[in-house]
Amino acid sequence: MITSILINSNNKSNLDKVFNSYEKNASSCDSFEFIINIDNGDSEIKNYLEEQIEKREFIIKYIEAYEGDYFSGHINNNKMLDYIDESSYFISCTGDRVINETKNWDEKLKKYKNFYNDDIFRIRCSSFKERRYFDFWECCFAPSNITFTTVKLIKIIGDLSPCFSHDAFQQCIFFYLESHDNFNANQINRDVTAYDMEFSGDKPLEKSTDQNYERIHGQLKAWNILTSWKMQKEAFRRAMLVKANILANHNPENFQIFEEENYICLLDKSSGVVKKYNYNISKFKIFLKNLFRKFSYLNYCGGGLKDPPNKIIFSIFWYLDFRYKNLRGIKDFYNKLFK
Repeated sequence: MITSILINSNNKSNLDKVFNSYEKNASSCDSFEFIINIDNGDSEIKNYLEEQIEKREFIIKYIEAYEGDYFSGHINNNKMLDYIDESSYFISCTGDRVINETKNWDEKLKKYKNFYNDDIFRIRCSSFKERRYFDFWECCFAPSNITFTTVKLIKIIGDLSPCFSHDAFQQCIFFYLESHDNFNANQINRDVTAYDMEFSGDKPLEKSTDQNYERIHGQLKAWNILTSWKMQKEAFRRAMLVKANILANHNPENFQIFEEENYICLLDKSSGVVKKYNYNISKFKIFLKNLFRKFSYLNYCGGGLKDPPNKIIFSIFWYLDFRYKNLRGIKDFYNKLFK
């Protein structure tokens, strides 16, 4: 089996479109499986999936384990990892609106198998697949959110993500991996861009005013966690763990990987030499960077600084409006006052 596809969903219509897109474009329905996480007690979606299991040529598994809300997605994604087929080479964790537009997509994906001999890499397929990253904030607002990641890599880092969202957190891992020791000629970059596979549905749907407010409000709260020193340090730690495994792979019997406080260590048993990769980052610098950028959040979170930037004062009012519910409307007050 080439890949296991993980989706949290309670939407029959969306799932039907996703199932159809993968099935009709596949060379073989034995090459993939779906694992769906649904709300406990949702008999309607459960009955639908039971029908699909009988109807479809590919494997469908489901678990009734969804907890929390939209911003608990990372917790629920990780639960599905226990159910992937042992023979799966890739894992893809996407939303229930992501449509596969590629004919014979599974055969094309198989060609990427063993792209690196150590099997530690991922394939990027989203609209951001060509983007390069120079700052961890970029990873958070513009991650590659349609990927096929090797099972081996996921096992190395432990799970998909410890926070919302998993795609942004994983992009941070790849950012720290690529930028680590960037004056070394032997750069490690394991993000592979797929030009022969196309998907749609990776952009958010339009929402009502209240729905849009709730989504942005939740995203701002989650953003504080994702960009925090704790989570960025964890992303850096996992990046160094990936790096150590890549370097050890050419002779795994001769190397031992272990961890000390703030270090991933790689021991060469034949020489006794230990390479140490420090993953600690400055708590103070992260705090100052995050605080400063919140004053111009719209610019630092995708708006850009040059083309042209939003006024800082408006960005502050916008942030306060969406971050704190008791200040909702302050942005509109500003617009009326300074129109």
